[in-house]
Amino acid sequence: MGRLILLAAIALALATVPMLGNPFWVGLTMQVLVFGLLAVSVDFMIRQVGLFPLCNGAFFAVAAYTVAMLETGGWPTVAAVPAAIAAAALMGMAFGISVRTGGVYFILITLAFGQMALSVATSWTALTGGDNGITNIPYPAVAGVGPTDLSQMFFVVLALVGLMVLVYARIITSQFGLTLNGIRDAETRMVALGYRTVTRKYVAFVISSVFAGVAGVLYAYTNQFVSPAAASLLVSVEAGLMAILGGSGTVIGPFLGATVIMGIRNIVSAMVPGWPILMGLVFIAVVLFLPRGLVGLTGRIKRARP
Repeated sequence: MGRLILLAAIALALATVPMLGNPFWVGLTMQVLVFGLLAVSVDFMIRQVGLFPLCNGAFFAVAAYTVAMLETGGWPTVAAVPAAIAAAALMGMAFGISVRTGGVYFILITLAFGQMALSVATSWTALTGGDNGITNIPYPAVAGVGPTDLSQMFFVVLALVGLMVLVYARIITSQFGLTLNGIRDAETRMVALGYRTVTRKYVAFVISSVFAGVAGVLYAYTNQFVSPAAASLLVSVEAGLMAILGGSGTVIGPFLGATVIMGIRNIVSAMVPGWPILMGLVFIAVVLFLPRGLVGLTGRIKRARP
């Protein structure tokens, strides 16, 4: 109950952002929400299964490209959005064979899958537009009703991300989520108990792809532009860094990590020429001194009090 109250308070605080009247802060907050949701999709695999995927950027991109092509092609939003999420899920089903491996082999296989998606996005110019991407993506609309400006789109993003966070919280506390924890900690014992561990990891992988797909759909609508950069390795890596930086294994952690990384990229970069070095130093410092991420800092402060 306390967590729900906290999430509701955060949502109410975020709802005041458009009142600032500054499009920069509205756009930046939307980017934090979208990439925070992408980080949640990665953290789901890290937290529940103990695997670090490097292909969630591919799910993110295929959903973004699908909704972009369908919306610009005249499809209604009620058909384009489910089709885009289904495309991400189908790719997740295809890439899900990687869960038969583990450790560094899983990382390498998902890295290869991600690079395959990037190659398609870059070279299949007739479909994706190549480096020019797809532009002029309209805002979503249902029966002619939808956002008409950035501030209205902000509330659509906030509502959908909030809904996905609630779904995520429900999954990780369900019997399925707890079973995944057992597989992560002692897979051999879970097999001995009769669980089909590979099947459950496969389902978790597909769920992760769906979360990444929803983030990709929101990315396409908020930017109104999609390019091969959405499928780059950097997107997948940064999503993992966001989860670890904020605090892997927590609901709010990925969004805290997204706030730091997006803040450095969009604010600090204008003041510090070597901002990528600063980002690397921040990440190194957190890993060395805050192994539980920024969320863990709260617990350390409480324990340090007399």
